[in-house]
Amino acid sequence: MKPFTPSGVEGRIAHRPSPAARPSLDSARDERGAARFGAFLTLALTLGPGCSVLFDPAKAVAKACPASPAACAVVANATAACEAEACRYSCESGFVDANGDLDAAQGDGCELSCSTGTRPQNPAALTARVGARPGEIEWSFPAATPAPARYQLCTALTGAPEVCAPVALASCAGTCQLTTTGHPDNLRVTGKVLSVDLCGREGSLASAPTASATSLDTTQATGWVVEKSCPASTFTAVGGQLAIENLAAGCTTSVVAGDELWGDFTLDADLRYSGLVGDNFLGGLVFHVNGTGHRMSALATPNTSTANELSFLTQRKMTMEKVVAASIVGGAPGSLTHLRVTSQGGVISVSLGPDGSRLVEALRWSDAESHTGKLGIGAVGAGRAELTNFRVTTPGTLPPRGPVSVFIDFADGGFPLTTRPRLPMATRVVPCPALPPGVRCDGGCVPAPTSKCAHIERVGFSFPNVVVDLPAGIDAREPWSLSFRFAAAPDGGGAFPTPVNSTQGALLATNTWFTPTRGVGQDYGVVLEPGAWHDATWRFEPDAGRFAVSLDDAPVTLPGDRFPPAGWSHHLGAISFGEGIAADLFVTDVRISQP
Repeated sequence: MKPFTPSGVEGRIAHRPSPAARPSLDSARDERGAARFGAFLTLALTLGPGCSVLFDPAKAVAKACPASPAACAVVANATAACEAEACRYSCESGFVDANGDLDAAQGDGCELSCSTGTRPQNPAALTARVGARPGEIEWSFPAATPAPARYQLCTALTGAPEVCAPVALASCAGTCQLTTTGHPDNLRVTGKVLSVDLCGREGSLASAPTASATSLDTTQATGWVVEKSCPASTFTAVGGQLAIENLAAGCTTSVVAGDELWGDFTLDADLRYSGLVGDNFLGGLVFHVNGTGHRMSALATPNTSTANELSFLTQRKMTMEKVVAASIVGGAPGSLTHLRVTSQGGVISVSLGPDGSRLVEALRWSDAESHTGKLGIGAVGAGRAELTNFRVTTPGTLPPRGPVSVFIDFADGGFPLTTRPRLPMATRVVPCPALPPGVRCDGGCVPAPTSKCAHIERVGFSFPNVVVDLPAGIDAREPWSLSFRFAAAPDGGGAFPTPVNSTQGALLATNTWFTPTRGVGQDYGVVLEPGAWHDATWRFEPDAGRFAVSLDDAPVTLPGDRFPPAGWSHHLGAISFGEGIAADLFVTDVRISQP
């Protein structure tokens, strides 16, 4: 009986192979099976019209990291690497990811080329401020626009190598601020700040702002140099308070520190002073003190009703010291007065106020010579001056230029803030008297019928006057003018009348009202009679070294027109009206102006 076989397939009954032959038979069977399976798979995957899903290993999507970074997406100017089974990128040499989206799905890669573009912009300025504690210097600068990747501050002691360190951008909010410590006292530190971009390029060294400062120790007297005219005068420095005490009226004391390189700076201190003998005590700041004998002092006296000028700027050359400018702005006895002195490019500004945020510029003076030197505090007369919060900032920045003119007609019936009456019992505002014009005047000398006048009248043998400040905004190196109308009482008043005086000397004076007048070191040769109205005008031209005078509407012929005269400063300081013995004077229409 034949065994059953499927149709078309030849059946064969074979005996079981021996074990020795079984491997070859199994192998052959496997090869035949694989061939049949491949043919079947090919047939199955090609079924369906127009569609082929034939598996092609060459076209398969390869697994990316960690298998191969070559399979990572292409990113502009970047190289891929595997990290934690993810694609991570790094910029190729010469390129930088400026916007920080290198690993983002839609990032634009390393879009900044370091081979193109310009260096970053350095900050516009750098300031250095002596710190509140020993060894500290505080640096600040305005943030550059556009903002760089980072800043770098480089500092160096004089003659020592430069040390550079990055500045944290977290310290910048419009203005960048940082503090360096460990600086030795009385040795100058120079600093410069650079902008650095993402490519590591620094701003131009030529335009890098620089500043310098010297660390000062206000907690002890060591390191301060004392110069005093009275052996009994004392200086103390404890806990940041610097104090001078003079026991005699003629004593002058100054105490300085640092090196002789202080040139442009802003010097701040809170001043408290008290006089031991009357109101003639001055206290304040000294600076530009150097080995040539030069010294500048900004000194203030307590604000009292009997003082003429209340703030003084004095200059010493060798052994001679003189007042070069003065102002009616002063301090208050027994209370703190903030005093600020700024030196910039030969111009010195002095400001006072109850604190550092409420300051009034008292005067602005220009030095014909450039000076540098040490700085500190000073006192003149019998009394005690205490200074706290003594701080120095470099370079100096002058305050905004103030008014350059003032006109005073006393129309409000009182003395404006720009004036100061001395001896209130002898100075008051009244209607101007009806007097005729002077014999040389064409009528322009007489004030309007309803005008008000400051009346400086005789009270015994006192010396009353009215002081008017020179506007601090005036640049006394350039042309400016002074004019006013005045009249003496019909009886002429007392002896040696001085209708107008200055810190430097008389502008208009005479022995009596019946003798020729003089001023600014010149004889005017003009008699101004009492009981009549007169006017006077001065035009000062320090830049040209001359001045001109007009009295009663007519120019005065001068023997010489040198200005300033020998021994004078070009800054006349506060202007006072009505000085003399038993004066009796009416003043109005005071005008000080600069074109």
